Amino acid sequence: MIKKIIARLVVLGIIAAVIFGFYKYYKIKTTVNESMYYGELQWDTFDVVSPVPGMITEINIYEGELVEAESEVAMLDDSKMVLQREQARISKDIAEQNIDKSVTGASEEEINIQNQTIKQLESQKEALESNIDGAWNLYEKSKIVSDSLKSTYDFNTANYDKIKALYDEDIETQVNLDNAVLAMTNSKNAYDSALVDTTKVLNDIDTLKFQVEAVDAQIIAAKERLARLEKGYDDPDKNITALNDELADIGEKIVERNLEDYHIVAKRSGTVESIYYSIGEFLNTGSPIATLYDSSKGYVTIYISEKDLLKIDMGQELKLTLVADKSIAMKGIVRKIDNEAMFTPVNIVTEENRERLVFKVEIDIEKVDKLKAGMLISVDLSELE
Repeated sequence: MIKKIIARLVVLGIIAAVIFGFYKYYKIKTTVNESMYYGELQWDTFDVVSPVPGMITEINIYEGELVEAESEVAMLDDSKMVLQREQARISKDIAEQNIDKSVTGASEEEINIQNQTIKQLESQKEALESNIDGAWNLYEKSKIVSDSLKSTYDFNTANYDKIKALYDEDIETQVNLDNAVLAMTNSKNAYDSALVDTTKVLNDIDTLKFQVEAVDAQIIAAKERLARLEKGYDDPDKNITALNDELADIGEKIVERNLEDYHIVAKRSGTVESIYYSIGEFLNTGSPIATLYDSSKGYVTIYISEKDLLKIDMGQELKLTLVADKSIAMKGIVRKIDNEAMFTPVNIVTEENRERLVFKVEIDIEKVDKLKAGMLISVDLSELE
């Protein structure tokens, strides 16, 4: 009897153990891990922007191409800057020549050339002054003609007034009145033309005087330069020459540096995702010409609950797994945690619905060759304290 009872108890124990095992297995299979989070793999993207405005003359990339850091992406029209560079180089050459002269002094040939320049300017001044004298003579003649025509016009005007008065009294004929009108009109036109000629001569004289003043200034400057060439550079002149050379050198370097901005380069290596402009279009300062992504720098975004937020911190290392292949695990570093929760209820938050709040977290992922953008990545925070 006792043996039967023991046997039954053993059987019941085995049955209970089996039932308990099935219960535990079912519970494990059906329990949801609330600390398991998922996110899609994304690559870091960056824009290639233009530091200066200009028309695009070259685009040296295509979508999907791998671009190395400091590679030229596009070229803007730099014709104006090239001209400025040539002007800067000429200024630099002149400044260097002046530096040499300040040390060695001017050659006899340079002094002779400067003397010849002064003589040419003085001859030019004499010719202008001679032209002024001739213009004054012409003015005097024009004035005599103008005064004579004025007298003729005054006489014909008075004669017309006299004949018109007699005509009104039926003493003079229509023919004589018409002749008087014609004579007065012709003399008026001749007088007006003479006034125009006289005024033009005066304007020409003023222009010639201005030219003489300009040549005088050139002669003074040429004589001062000749004096410097003959006596050599003194200390102040040498200092000014050295300063001009330094400024010319700085100007050339600035132009060269500005010219580099017309060659748009990628600051980092990456693959071309999008190109936004074409050759011939105008690109503004700061506008992105293309977007690249860096497949060596991936990240995943997850949204975690408040209770799990307390388990992680910036810079913390986490273990991540590829959902499609659990054997592929990778290391992740928390790079960003939002300060404010998302999906906050409009009504007052209670203890029960606090779990509805989620916080955005971004995790950097080390490079894994098999990974592609859009793959689903999981991270289990249940193992963290």
